Amino acid sequence: MAKSKSVTIADVARLAEVSMGTVSRVVNRDPTVRPVTRKAVMAAVDRLGYRPNFNARNLRLRQTQTIGLLMGNLTQALVPLAIRGIERALRPHGYALIISDGASDEDVEQEALSTLLDRRVDGILWMPHIRRSAAEARVTPGAPPVVFFGQASPSESVPTAMVEESAALEEMARDLLALGHTELSYIGVGPAAHGRLRRLHPILNELGMACPPNRQLLLSRDEDTYEAVARLLHADPRPTALLFGPHGLVPSALRAIRDAGLQLPRDLSLVAFGETDWAEVLNPSLSVIGVDYLTHAQDAAGMLLRHIDGDDDAPRVIRHRSEYIRRESAGPAPALQA
Repeated sequence: MAKSKSVTIADVARLAEVSMGTVSRVVNRDPTVRPVTRKAVMAAVDRLGYRPNFNARNLRLRQTQTIGLLMGNLTQALVPLAIRGIERALRPHGYALIISDGASDEDVEQEALSTLLDRRVDGILWMPHIRRSAAEARVTPGAPPVVFFGQASPSESVPTAMVEESAALEEMARDLLALGHTELSYIGVGPAAHGRLRRLHPILNELGMACPPNRQLLLSRDEDTYEAVARLLHADPRPTALLFGPHGLVPSALRAIRDAGLQLPRDLSLVAFGETDWAEVLNPSLSVIGVDYLTHAQDAAGMLLRHIDGDDDAPRVIRHRSEYIRRESAGPAPALQA
């Protein structure tokens, strides 16, 4: 059936075989509606192209029907997937998304947060670039609900969507060890880099591998990646395996490797945090530690909606698990190659 601006709540009720009151309860996210009924109503909404008029509801509840998305760094390669997942969660409920960029700068991030609050958004999804403790301190009582996402551990004070990476890190380390790599070099940007390094060390120690201090490059800016990788590649001995995070560092790293006259995986292996379509189609294809970021962001947005609704059963923490995907950029350590 073609979409039409004249579609009414009665049309949806007729197609879903429910009452108009039930449609209204589903559209207004009444948690008492049975899942099977909610699914039938939302299928009818999608099929008919029904667009609820939220003006009266918003005035009654003093809501703006907007959600703020604050990304510590909007240029990261996984951001489009996050936005798509969030939009999937918000669209059926009539929410609009306001996107703000922290530009990897603490002051800019604070200003962006203040702007979202000034716009009276109903809730905020936030992937902080600043340290999490600093982000938690800026979530004040009485402010709209906030959900952190893309986090490696739960927050004690803020609902959190987290990504568990430890099992994938161990699988990667065991794989590289089996390929003859006894050392791993790590390059990361931002506060998350420190946490990843802390989780990596005990895994490497348990396996008898090393990540020496001079192989740990914790950068403050993405723009420093090329020079940092170039320095590593001119060290003696040269690293045999590199681990990068976040995903946006990879292009600069690949340029440095190319300019040094080296090839993956012949001269060294490379693994990056984050999975994208281009990671698989690179030549050689890129080994990654990644999570289904679209689903992760979608579930984080769903959790935020429940907190906005005052749902007492809304979770404080949801977890998604990363996986290690070995592709062509990870291969035998150079000394073991025939």
